[in-house]
Amino acid sequence: MRAPRRGPSDFDTDEQRWAVIQPGTREADGRLVHAVCTTGAYGRPSSSARVPNRENVNFSDSAEDAESAGCRADRRTVGDQTTAASRRTKRVTQEGHAVALRARELHNELGASLTPVTEAVYGSALNSTSCS
Repeated sequence: MRAPRRGPSDFDTDEQRWAVIQPGTREADGRLVHAVCTTGAYGRPSSSARVPNRENVNFSDSAEDAESAGCRADRRTVGDQTTAASRRTKRVTQEGHAVALRARELHNELGASLTPVTEAVYGSALNSTSCS
């Protein structure tokens, strides 16, 4: 038999929220996330990641709130990225493509002697860097 679902009012205090994170139960998934200050990552209460030190944890009601505070999804939560994070990823990808297109145009306009970096080299360098 399933335990009754708690309402949002059951997680009013940080102590109540911490109690749910400790055992890694799924009862609070979707109703709160915890962000770790030292890593800048947020995750679900039921995450299989090791439990962080209590003094390094802040709580948010949603992933959107955690992202607006400057946190990113942890590796286990990446599939749960919010639409804001998805839009940011899409924008960075589009900007990267625009830069690569401009590099190709410069290469074609100025000639290979003035722009020794080819599109393939530039693209591989662009893909090897990480965006934050």
